[in-house]
Amino acid sequence: MNLIVLIFILILMILAVFVVAYLLWRLINLDATARNIAHPKLLSFLVAGTQNGIGIFTYLALRRGHDIQAPLDNPKLREKLKISVLLSYVLLMLLTICLLVIILKY
Repeated sequence: MNLIVLIFILILMILAVFVVAYLLWRLINLDATARNIAHPKLLSFLVAGTQNGIGIFTYLALRRGHDIQAPLDNPKLREKLKISVLLSYVLLMLLTICLLVIILKY
C-alpha cells in the first residue's frame, strides 16, 4: 500500500515539475515579448530550463534595460501566470513534504 502511495506521489511530483517549467516558460515568454527582447521563445526556453535558477537571475539582469511596451503587454495574463506559477511551486513543495514523511516513516 505504501509503495503505491509513494509511486503516486512521485508521479505527481514529476508532473508538477513539468507544469512549473511550462508556466514559467509562458510567463518569461510573455514578459520578453512585452519588453521587445529578441527571440523571446528561445530565451524563455533557456531560462526556464536551467535547474539551479541562474537563468532567471540572468534574465532579470537582461531585462533591466528594456521597458514594457504597452501595446505588446497583457497584464491580466501576466498576473494569472504569476499566480499559477506560485501555486504550482506550493503544490510541488507539499508533494515533497508528503514524500519525505512517507520515506522517513518507514
